[in-house]
Amino acid sequence: MHKHGSVGSHMSAHLESAARFTSLVEPLFTKDGLLPCKNITIRKRGWHHDLFLSDGNIPLFPAPFNLMTANYLASHESLWEQAALRVTYYSPICGSAPVFGVPFRKAVNIALSKGQMRSKFYFPENIENGHHKTLLMQLDKTSDKRGELLQLQTWQYTPGTRHAHYLHALSHDFSTHACHLDGAVIEFSDEDLDLFLQKSRKVKGDRYEKFFRLDGMIEIEHMHNLARTFFMTEDLYNEAFEVSELGAPYA
Repeated sequence: MHKHGSVGSHMSAHLESAARFTSLVEPLFTKDGLLPCKNITIRKRGWHHDLFLSDGNIPLFPAPFNLMTANYLASHESLWEQAALRVTYYSPICGSAPVFGVPFRKAVNIALSKGQMRSKFYFPENIENGHHKTLLMQLDKTSDKRGELLQLQTWQYTPGTRHAHYLHALSHDFSTHACHLDGAVIEFSDEDLDLFLQKSRKVKGDRYEKFFRLDGMIEIEHMHNLARTFFMTEDLYNEAFEVSELGAPYA
């Protein structure tokens, strides 16, 4: 009897948290479903950061795939002020070589000259169900009110799944700063997955969910470190972006 009462109590608390989240937090979301970090209060506990809604003291939790990225942002005040995160009202449970392709700096120079550059990196000896760990990088010239820009899109796929982690960034030349950065997870159909992995073709995917976004002056080192907290496999990213000499991403 006591056991059933305990379960009922937990369910009641869960439903109450969901209701408060819906009424007080969701109205603050951006069009991408992210909560601007200016609405979040940080309480540091060792290396971990507890998050609360600033107006209402409601506990908040980074969404799955976003735990280490949120922790990194919370450790850097200048980034936190620019950021927005996907959050939930419950604590998520998740885990968070030779390569081929033109590395990042060379790809940037080619894109600045020719307008576009695409490069693919993978570990040839690491294969599962016919698929390699793969990172696809694409750089394109674009422009907006900030002037001429380079757009970076990076997809990273880990075998055994049907989704890829996706990073999108904008910069004038990716030498010192980016002016925009966001991360998402894209779920693919089997057909789209083959197009993406075998032909390096950009595909929209069946489902797209954004997990964080920053707008402002973002140092390139922060961009790389945030990417490495978000992507599932650091070693591919380090090779592709030539950032193996950077400090640990969680420092």
